[in-house]
Amino acid sequence: RIYSSVMQNEVLSAFAVLFVTVKRSLFADPARARLANDCKSSYIKKYGITARHFNAVKVGLEGNIASAKTLQRLRVKTLQHKIESIEHFLKKGSKKDPRVVHQKKRRLACLTARLHRLEEDISQGKVHLCFGSKKLFWAQFALLANGYQSFEEWNEEWRGSRSNSFFLLGSKDETAGNQSATASVQEDGRISLRIRLPDAFQRYWK
Repeated sequence: RIYSSVMQNEVLSAFAVLFVTVKRSLFADPARARLANDCKSSYIKKYGITARHFNAVKVGLEGNIASAKTLQRLRVKTLQHKIESIEHFLKKGSKKDPRVVHQKKRRLACLTARLHRLEEDISQGKVHLCFGSKKLFWAQFALLANGYQSFEEWNEEWRGSRSNSFFLLGSKDETAGNQSATASVQEDGRISLRIRLPDAFQRYWK
């Protein structure tokens, strides 16, 4: 936890917004897979960030993608289990309520289609990321039911959720282990945190 002034909080919030903007842009870049390093210079120039900042965004995004792929495999197992359970139910006999059987068949078709789409995504190495969480994204379509009085209220929380943190990459050969963020203990025992801001933020000191 840190205690910051209004201006410091504004700058840190803008930092998080910038980092998430770069991350979303890099994720959507169709050339990302083969140009992860080649596109570094263009991103540095476009967004006014340092090479270390770009590396931090790239590593963070790779972590998000790896987590999404792990979740895909877990979802496959879950869907397969649900499909097998319904198929077992339908094989038990014809004495069951026709309406229940009909609903089970519809459910089976939906689960099977979902499984096929997921397996296709896995085979193509495709992942879907929602920056800000899917739950909050879908809340905009039922504002009152989700505790929002207006779309503007939801949108404010949505923007905050999409940019509520940022990650700064370090290395053991850098000063204090991180050239982008360095903490030092002061004489009074408090910790001073120095953060290397993007060049794009020069406007804050004009």
